[in-house]
Amino acid sequence: MRTNVIKVAMLIARSDVVAGTSVIMRDLCSGLEPYGITATAIAGGAGPFLSDLHAHGVRYRAIPSLGQPVSPSHDLRAAVQLRKILRKLDPDLLVCHGSKAGLLGRVVGRQMSIPVVYTAHGWKFDEGVPRRKKNVRLLVEKASARFLPSTVIDVCEHDRLIAVEHGVGDPSVHLVVRNGIPDVDRAFRSEPAAGPPHIVMIARFTPQKDHTTLIGALARLKDREWTAELVGSGEGLGAARAQALQLGLGDRIVFCGEVTRPQDYLARAQIFALTTNWEGLPLTLLEAMRAGLPSVVSSVGGVSEALEDGVTGFLVPRASIGAAADALGKLIDEPETRAAMGARAREKYSKEFTADRMMKDMAEIYRRLVRGETGRRDPQVDPT
Repeated sequence: MRTNVIKVAMLIARSDVVAGTSVIMRDLCSGLEPYGITATAIAGGAGPFLSDLHAHGVRYRAIPSLGQPVSPSHDLRAAVQLRKILRKLDPDLLVCHGSKAGLLGRVVGRQMSIPVVYTAHGWKFDEGVPRRKKNVRLLVEKASARFLPSTVIDVCEHDRLIAVEHGVGDPSVHLVVRNGIPDVDRAFRSEPAAGPPHIVMIARFTPQKDHTTLIGALARLKDREWTAELVGSGEGLGAARAQALQLGLGDRIVFCGEVTRPQDYLARAQIFALTTNWEGLPLTLLEAMRAGLPSVVSSVGGVSEALEDGVTGFLVPRASIGAAADALGKLIDEPETRAAMGARAREKYSKEFTADRMMKDMAEIYRRLVRGETGRRDPQVDPT
């Protein structure tokens, strides 16, 4: 390290969406300066995430040839471009977000003798991932960990445990720093006891998310008074619309498409729902907790590390329409339960899932790695 200020480059493979992984990377880039760390984002493609970085005042570089689908010719070109960018930036540390960036960044970082940290943001070999995809991802992650070892940051304890269980790297390289998000003005707090209750789910319509279960659960609650908004876009949007129409919910569910201010939708809701097949630690759940909302969420990944079942909301089994309907029905029927759970959710967010806590923990890890310190310490960096 040349000065007391650490220079970090942060790499992500795609810019076509502004979602959980990219939001965390953006917030780190813009929030670490008070800790003596300057960050520059490097993103693949030429999508809306680049505009989002610009809007938040984040320095960034784009690699047009780097995108989500694997393409040997494009990825080789991306590796060359990444080397050129890193030579100019001359960073003390390269932080890779997501699996493809993790692989490319570790290859280039090793070639250039730059320390690399890989933030996984949920493992694609977890339960709920389709078997073929799961097996391929596990093979790639195990090979990468063996031949391109680096420090790994897991966004929840669940992710650390399954990585160790599956032999993805030595247990000593895994560190847990749970996601955190900035607070919002009180104007974006919900009033959970208001009625009739409005339900919101914010998630892209992809195979990872399970809108089918939520719509099926809402169909069982036609006799209750409620409205719902499903926020997001993606290849599964058409099928979800068709399901809602088929079940007679065309006038009860609004499909909002992609939005830039999810906090507006959470503020006017009384219940947050997230039916999903696999997760690390979903930001939308943390955003709902920040807004003071009770939640009904599939019990997958690290969700239970944020949502306390029966305290701040309800955990339901993956793909269980009946369990989701029962949990939603209870919250629809009981405004006092919504209010109590929402208040406890807001309190838990304030204690455990703030951006300040995440920045502090990440900054400590980055400084240690630049000093050449590796492996876990006792106690862990993450105190929660």
